[in-house]
Amino acid sequence: MRLLAPLDLVGAIARPDGHLANGVPAYRRFMPALMPTRTGSTVYLDQVFEVDPAMRFVASTRAAHPDLHPTLFHVVLWALGRMFDRHPHLNRFVSGGRLYDRDGIWISFTVKTELSDDGTLVEVKHQCDPAQPFAEFVRDIETSVTAARSGAAEDLTDKELGLFLHLPPLLRRGVVCLAEAANALNLLPRSLIDGDPFFASVFVTNLGSVGIDAGFHHLYDYGTIPLFCAVGLVHDEVVARDGEPVVARVASLKFSYDERVEDGLYAARALQYLCAVLEDPATA
Repeated sequence: MRLLAPLDLVGAIARPDGHLANGVPAYRRFMPALMPTRTGSTVYLDQVFEVDPAMRFVASTRAAHPDLHPTLFHVVLWALGRMFDRHPHLNRFVSGGRLYDRDGIWISFTVKTELSDDGTLVEVKHQCDPAQPFAEFVRDIETSVTAARSGAAEDLTDKELGLFLHLPPLLRRGVVCLAEAANALNLLPRSLIDGDPFFASVFVTNLGSVGIDAGFHHLYDYGTIPLFCAVGLVHDEVVARDGEPVVARVASLKFSYDERVEDGLYAARALQYLCAVLEDPATA
């Protein structure tokens, strides 16, 4: 017990973004020792959903709110928030060899400053309210995206990155290592975590918006994101409906998942729920 005391003291330090998970089986608490990195614990999951109900949902929202510009991507983000609310064990993360429940549902995603080859990617981090109606969710997302594209959302993290880029590559890696160590010891300040898109429930990229299908993306060992979601191109595909083959408009979702937070069966059921929301968002 004396040997464990220092580790217990570190785990007792309060994090600004979560708290130690309770009721976790012993084998799962031991998994970070067996698989210490997020990239070494990745499981890949693939889902395909029919998009017509979601597109009708988008069209009805546009008709009711002409000032908004909802898209299929908004529906995916909104549905992910509901998935985390229904399946909260996916909203956990591993840090310093310990499993934490995240405070709040946070979704990070990328957008281009402009839809051209000259446009650069910017990250947006948004806190989701799973009870928020879709139209209000779209309005909040559009506000966040506008701020990110204009540069008005530049925070402490952006300014620090600008300074770090002046350092030699070896020193840059040293800074990242120090940040990773501070995170493992629960010493990173809230000001850094709140503004960093790599401290979130999920990172989402919309590959379909640039005309390509989804691919499996790696997880990042830096930060605390246990789930990466790539949204693919809407396309025609043969599906089975009532035992008969039909052509439907579909899109794929490809997930990279840190299995240390929960077992694969739990994740699979969560993704089944996600697709159920996407295929019937009007009654979700």
